[in-house]
Amino acid sequence: MNVTCFDVSHQRCQHPGWQQIDPHVLGLPLIGAARRGADIASTRLGLEQVRLLFFEPGPTVHTSADGIAPIDYLNILPYDPSLRGYFCHPDLVRPLTIWLNASLSALAVQWVASHEIRHLWQARQGSEGDGEADADAFAWCLVAKRLTPMEIQCLAAELNFFMPT
Repeated sequence: MNVTCFDVSHQRCQHPGWQQIDPHVLGLPLIGAARRGADIASTRLGLEQVRLLFFEPGPTVHTSADGIAPIDYLNILPYDPSLRGYFCHPDLVRPLTIWLNASLSALAVQWVASHEIRHLWQARQGSEGDGEADADAFAWCLVAKRLTPMEIQCLAAELNFFMPT
């Protein structure tokens, strides 16, 4: 269900939104996998360490009082229940920050972290063109080389990627 919302303040909205989740409730394996994926990607791209924030569906859209917190950049988008991650533009949010969906597996969270960090790098470069395809390719190159063929198939299935046999 994609709901486009034009009320930036979300004062009168009825659609669901995203809320930040405390990473401690996710467990160390997921946090470690996210940090590992993020650190490898940011090092490869010459970026400083990236702040990782986790989100989950919330009953309503949660925005901050001043409208400039990282959660606001996540909730300004039309609601998309398939959202796996999102980067905050580096000119608007410091330190460098990405959001990761708390429902992802450890394999998927590494891939999504790498993908979103590539978008941070693209934004810094002023990149134009097919940013999604580039971020996908970057994430696959970084993550897949450390996986078994079975793990690659599981990851592709979770991310809804078609993998030719």
